[in-house]
Amino acid sequence: GAGRTRPSSEAVRAGTVERYLLLLYEDAAYRAPVTPEEQAARVAEYGSWAADLRERGIDIRGEELAPGAESAWLDGRERGVREAVGAPASELGILSGYFLVAVADADAAVGIARTTPHLRHGGTVVIRRIVEH
Repeated sequence: GAGRTRPSSEAVRAGTVERYLLLLYEDAAYRAPVTPEEQAARVAEYGSWAADLRERGIDIRGEELAPGAESAWLDGRERGVREAVGAPASELGILSGYFLVAVADADAAVGIARTTPHLRHGGTVVIRRIVEH
């Protein structure tokens, strides 16, 4: 139902809710130096934003990803598998975190993404629906 904060897996499979990933990307401008206090305030702002959505009955979870220097990635396009250290960057920047939301449809997911502090700070949010099998 509309008031549930954690839709059941049966509700997801029945199509009454859909799950979406909101992928958070940071480019160089977003990552411009901030003080530890500013960074802490930003983290608190994201947490308050998600908590407010949960209080309104939206199932949302998320995590911040470790900095790129703590990452490794594999590339299987060449002969064998090549491993590189550091997060791969795209034209969107570096993937820095995500939120997972369970909502009625894509319009609801986009509506939630529009309110994220990530956009106010100059980041990019990519919205992807999770295919339920």
